[in-house]
Amino acid sequence: MTVLPYKELLKNKKNTEYKIQAQFLSKKNNVFKISYQNEEGKEGTGVIKVFGKRLEQLDKEAFMLSMLKDKGVAVPQIYFKGNDYLFIEYLGDKTLLDIITDQESISQKGPDFEIQSNRIIDSIVKKVCSCLKSCYSETKKATGKSIIMGDMNLRNFILKNTFCGDELCRIDFEDYRDGIIEEDLGSFCAFILSYYPALTEWKIELAGKFIISFKQNFCVDINNMKKEIEKSLSVLNLRRGDRYPDDLVTSVIKTITKAH
Repeated sequence: MTVLPYKELLKNKKNTEYKIQAQFLSKKNNVFKISYQNEEGKEGTGVIKVFGKRLEQLDKEAFMLSMLKDKGVAVPQIYFKGNDYLFIEYLGDKTLLDIITDQESISQKGPDFEIQSNRIIDSIVKKVCSCLKSCYSETKKATGKSIIMGDMNLRNFILKNTFCGDELCRIDFEDYRDGIIEEDLGSFCAFILSYYPALTEWKIELAGKFIISFKQNFCVDINNMKKEIEKSLSVLNLRRGDRYPDDLVTSVIKTITKAH
C-alpha cells in the first residue's frame, strides 16, 4: 500500500496510520479512498481529494460542502482541509451511473424484471429531484443568487446507505457558479443519453421521465432545457470522440420533451 504524504492528517485526526485502498476516476484531481486507524485502534474509511495548484477550486468546494452540510443537505462531511487537499467522508462506491447502468441491463431480462426495474428507477428519479432541490434552495438562501453545480456527471451522485434507508448524495462542488438551473438539468439529461451504449430506447425513456419530474419540481423553461441538452450532447460527443447525426439528436430531444 502507498502512503500519502499528509502527516497533518495523523496529528489532526489522531490517526496512527492511513493507507490508500483505491484511486477514483477523476480528470481534474487525484482522489483516493483511504483506510485509517486512530490511536484507540478504531478503523475508518475516508476520501482524500488532492487539488494540487487548483487552490481556488479547493476553497470553492470547501465553502460549499461546509455550508450545505450545516444546512442538512446530503453531501459529504469535511474532516480536514489541508493546503492542497480535502479529507472528507466516504459515502460508498455506488454511483448514480452504476445504478442506471445496472437497471438498464436488468430491464432487458423480461417483463417481471422490467417492472421491478421501473420501481427502482421511479424511486431514483424522486431521490435525484430531492437532492437537487435541497442544493438549489440552500445555495440560493446563502448567496442570494441562482447557483448551479456545473458538472452533472452521474458519477457525482452517490447512493449512501443509512439507518433510515438509502440517501442520494451529491459530491463535487468545485465548479459551482451563477447560472440557470436548465443548464444543470439539461446537462444531466445529456449525460444519461450519452453513456455507452448511447441513445438507447431505454435511456431516451429515462431522460423523458426526468424531464417530467424536473418540470413538476422546478420552475423550468422547456425550450431552454432543449437548448442545454443539445449543447451538452455536442460537448460530450466531442470529448468522447463520438459523432451523432444532427437529425438523430434533434429527433431524440423532440421525443423526450414532447408533451412534457
